[in-house]
Amino acid sequence: MIRQRLLLLLTLIALLLAPAGINWWLFGHAHWLTPFLIWALLILTAAAIEWRHRHHEL
Repeated sequence: MIRQRLLLLLTLIALLLAPAGINWWLFGHAHWLTPFLIWALLILTAAAIEWRHRHHEL
């Protein structure tokens, strides 16, 4: 139950920060790769949470 809440919170935070991130990426002189690195970090965090949960079920 806690894992699902954590993943839901992580998703909501990502969705709330997406418009600001896109604006920063387009108009803020950021490197073009930055948003992809941020999304990769979010995906890896969610995957690590899922792997940890499955590892503890065994």
